[in-house]
Parts: sequence; C-alpha cells; structure tokens
Amino acid sequence: MEKGFYFIYEEHEREARRLLLENNVKTEKELSVMSGKEVEEAINREFTSFRAGDDWMLVPNDRFIEFQDIVQWIER
Repeated sequence: MEKGFYFIYEEHEREARRLLLENNVKTEKELSVMSGKEVEEAINREFTSFRAGDDWMLVPNDRFIEFQDIVQWIER
C-alpha cells in the first residue's frame, strides 16, 4: 500500500502542479522540469493527504493540528 498522495488520474498531476504554484511552493520554471514523482514528493512534503475514493483531500501541514481539532472520524 502506498503512503501519501500519488496520481491516480492525469488530472491529479495537473491539479497538484497548480496547487504547488498557487501556494508558492514551486515556481513555474521549477514545475516545468519536475517529473511526476517529484511533484508527488513535493505535495507529500507540504500536505497531509487523505484518499477518498479516486479523489484526494490535502491539508497543509502547518494547519494539520487545527484540522485534527475539528474533524470527526467514523471508522470501522
């Protein structure tokens, strides 16, 4: 089983690149030469990810404590 965020669909890579750019994690120039694996690694450094079916919920690591305080889990 894989740990962390990974691409399932092509759209995931496109959205991950956009997210890194919009959050000033990477520049356009950096993203233009990054492999898909490097994009996944960058997302996993900056965010905690939760898979929901074929989609992902990403929580910025610097806000994860706050997230834990407001989220309620129902587990099996």
